[in-house]
Amino acid sequence: MKRLLSMAALVAVLGLAGCGVFSEISDERYSRNNAKGREWLSDQTMPAEINVGGNWHSGDWGYASFSQDGRRVTGNLGNYAIKGVVSGNKAYLVASEDGWDYYSVILERDGEYSLKGRYSRSIPYQKWNRGDFRLERR
Repeated sequence: MKRLLSMAALVAVLGLAGCGVFSEISDERYSRNNAKGREWLSDQTMPAEINVGGNWHSGDWGYASFSQDGRRVTGNLGNYAIKGVVSGNKAYLVASEDGWDYYSVILERDGEYSLKGRYSRSIPYQKWNRGDFRLERR
């Protein structure tokens, strides 16, 4: 019985120690993921030629609201927080939720009242797993 209690205590201690290790691994993954997003955005260096600020809607993503200050873009796309930059005639965005960067997004003007977009589940953007969507001004 004493040995059984000792084993149970050991399992409990190891389990708690494992939680700390898991937390450190998760923190490291978040840091690497978000660093890739920041690096991808910082690679986009051209002066802004378009303004994507305003309220938008997409059948795929729902409502979007962007604020643009110079090259910098913030806001939301559906349930995701947006941070990004405008470089040339494109906006490069990273969509995140709860601190994790989920999508990289590229937007281009498609007329006065619409934007065409491409998104990737990869950070940074990868063509091989992209999807297309459209945003209409609201």
